[in-house]
Amino acid sequence: MEVFVIKKKNFEVVSVSGLKNVRVDCRGKNNKLIIENKYLHDTVIRFIGDNNVCVVQSCNHSKPFYGEIQMGYDCEVSIGRNVSVQGRTFITTAEASKVIIGEDCMLSCEIQFRAEDSHAIYDVVTGERLNLSQDILIGDHVWVGYRSTILQGTSIGSGSVVGFGSIVKGNFPNNTIVAGAPARVIKKNIAWERPHISYSEPKIKLRDTDIKKTEKYWQKTIE
Repeated sequence: MEVFVIKKKNFEVVSVSGLKNVRVDCRGKNNKLIIENKYLHDTVIRFIGDNNVCVVQSCNHSKPFYGEIQMGYDCEVSIGRNVSVQGRTFITTAEASKVIIGEDCMLSCEIQFRAEDSHAIYDVVTGERLNLSQDILIGDHVWVGYRSTILQGTSIGSGSVVGFGSIVKGNFPNNTIVAGAPARVIKKNIAWERPHISYSEPKIKLRDTDIKKTEKYWQKTIE
């Protein structure tokens, strides 16, 4: 795999070659972009401020990550190995916040990860800032359903599922189904697998021997 490095006065890119329709807009200084995913395509990465790091790790799936990433000041975005998507994904950070997506995650269409609210909100009596930017931490092997939004200050444990159209904020343990607006845990001790059920004949009840398990993600929920 061919790798190239671009070093400018205020910007460094370390990337594989052959990317298609990937645009980088760097307005700040001391920013770094690392692209290990040779299939990255149709993606815009914006460094609005300074001292940001963005890493897109390698992917072996047929539908790798693509979308839009926007970073403010002192932020970090990391997309883990073998993260797949069905449609454009939007990630935005500001005020030293992070968005960390673990390995082998599966993102549906129109997903948003928002570690910031874009505009400040204050208490008019005290002048206190009410909506500080906060990290988003997604574990390994998490399936995020269609049109879900993950808000600042959220962590989701490995092996979990986020239901269709959910608005997620808070801390959620591993191997759970999280759904709703606002989202809550609706089922614990679950596991999911990647193969699409359209390609197999229906079965009334699966035996343990019928299931091709991703063993390391079949875990009981830890409260």
